[in-house]
Amino acid sequence: MRRLKPVGLMASGRMVDSALLRVPALAHDLGPVAASTLRLASRFANALRAGHAAHVDEFSLCDLILIQSPRAGLPAIIRALLSSSVSWCGRAIALIDGQLDSSVLDSLRARGAHACAVTFSSTGSTLLGRPLAVAEGDPAALRVVRTWTLGSNVHMVELRPGARHLFTAGLAIASALIPCVVDAAVCSLRTAGLSSQQARRVIAQITENTAFSYTTRGRRSRFSPASAARWPQLEAQLAALAATDPALARFQRRALAAAAEFFWPLGRGLETADSSNSGASLPLQAASILVGPNVPSID
Repeated sequence: MRRLKPVGLMASGRMVDSALLRVPALAHDLGPVAASTLRLASRFANALRAGHAAHVDEFSLCDLILIQSPRAGLPAIIRALLSSSVSWCGRAIALIDGQLDSSVLDSLRARGAHACAVTFSSTGSTLLGRPLAVAEGDPAALRVVRTWTLGSNVHMVELRPGARHLFTAGLAIASALIPCVVDAAVCSLRTAGLSSQQARRVIAQITENTAFSYTTRGRRSRFSPASAARWPQLEAQLAALAATDPALARFQRRALAAAAEFFWPLGRGLETADSSNSGASLPLQAASILVGPNVPSID
């Protein structure tokens, strides 16, 4: 694959948090660095130890222009780019940002630019032992960014335009919901008499085994926690939890209902099957709602 021409950078804000500093190899091809003033551009180039201070018009020599700016400074940067003499038709622009998607670059798209937004992982966050970059936007821009990251040991994940929030929603499920379920499981073992250390070790092993099983088998690794064969045990579990920790019982009951609704649609309505606040148990008829013809059983 051909190498890029010098990569341009339009910057504002703090450079100390820049992904270009966390992964220095990304700055290897840096050429013109522009900012609101040449003095500020020179400071950015010196901080990166790459590139040189330049006027925006020098971006006409670049295949790829990076934008790094806090959200508040982004409109001014886009106005400066649009008012320059650079022809944007067919040129790739990549916004380096942890929250915004490429839609904020639509005004440059209207001038013919290929736009994308790239998020680089924070320090220590890796995929397969490599720094992770998530890029969302136009395929043509993603191809140029992929070329730019060659040799930097970055693992790049590419998303279609507008899919960034779908991606981050998946990360939120894993990072926010899983710890809640794990903590609830630890609390349940603690009510049974295990020490905090014992409970954490047991649940950590189960969580590790479950994650490995899902990694190797995918959805085939799941099972219905409220299948017909398991219902008497589940009813007893919820009753015991309700007597000891009603809030924990309600959490488990609602979590099971949510899982049933998502994975086994016949389970819809389970969350309202028990209208009491005790969280003790669900009616037996609610268990039958969970059981469909393709629900795997457990031993």
